[in-house]
This record gives sequence, structure tokens and C-alpha cells, in this order.
Amino acid sequence: MRRYARGDLVAGEEIAARYYKRIYRTVYQVVRTPEDAEDITVETFLRLHRSRNQFDPKRKFATWVMRIATNLALDLIRRRKTERAHRSWLFSEEDSIDEFPDPHAVDPRTVYDADLRKETLRRAFEELPENYRAILTLRYFQMMSYKELSQALNLSQTNVETLLYRAKRRLRELIEKGGAHEYIGGAE
Repeated sequence: MRRYARGDLVAGEEIAARYYKRIYRTVYQVVRTPEDAEDITVETFLRLHRSRNQFDPKRKFATWVMRIATNLALDLIRRRKTERAHRSWLFSEEDSIDEFPDPHAVDPRTVYDADLRKETLRRAFEELPENYRAILTLRYFQMMSYKELSQALNLSQTNVETLLYRAKRRLRELIEKGGAHEYIGGAE
């Protein structure tokens, strides 16, 4: 980032190559449409370019750039509050850890149960408010620490913990409402 801040455009290209997919996937989990995710990812890099001299090298770059992306995604959702987001899979094909199972090696009931759990989770996740989707995405898909979440969302660590607790509780309620409460490990 220091090279880029000094005007090295090759360093900027390296940053884009390194963070593009990560930003896109995070934004997609919040906005739920490929077009919006693409637009926000591009806008994130434009904002990064314009503010590259403002980066504090004492802070973690990934947290800073994810904060820009997350804020842009949440801003878009706020502007479109009355529109219904396009329904799509919780995980993109590229993110999916499921391979087509060998029908001779796997019990079909196990595959059905896994598909049911995934579908129940996807539906429950989509019903969450955008701030809950955002914090769960950053915590569990981007593996951000509480400190990183605090910086990315501009919240105190206590507020991060509270928001994360409420998001998980609401997700659990939605899953239970969907009839799959046996898959979430009971109350925590």
C-alpha cells in the first residue's frame, strides 16, 4: 500500500488482483446480486485510489478496504430499502464445498438432509436485516476478528459483540421457524 500511495500504479494493480475476489464475495453476501456486487467492488477500488494517501500504515489494510466495501454495500441497501433483493444462493458455485456425491458412496438420505439444511440456512440468511447479514458475512466468511469488525463497521467492540449475538440469535430463530431447529445445535 505504501508503494501505491507514492504513485506506483503497478502496486495498485497488485492490490486489486489480491483483494478483488475477497471484496466481491463479501459485498455479494450483503447485496445479494452479482451486478450490484460488481458495481460496489469497482467503486471500492475507485474510492481506494482516491483516498490512498489517507491510509494509516499503522492499521491493517484488509480491514480498511473491507470497511470501504461494507459501507458502500450497506449504503446501497439503505437506498433500496423498499426493493426486494434478487433471491440467489447463499453460496456461489465457486464458494460451494459440496461436490456431486458418488451415489454408491453416500446414503441419499444424507445428501437430502445436507441439501435441506443448506436451503433452510440460505432462506433464513436472506431474511436477516442487512446489518445482521453484513456482520455475519464479515465474521464467518471473511474470518474477521472482533477488533477487525469493530474497525470495519466503526463500532465499539462491545457493540460488535452485541450485534453479532443478536444476528446469530435471529438467524437461529429463523432457522427454527423454517423447521430445521435440529440442525443448529440447540440454544447457545
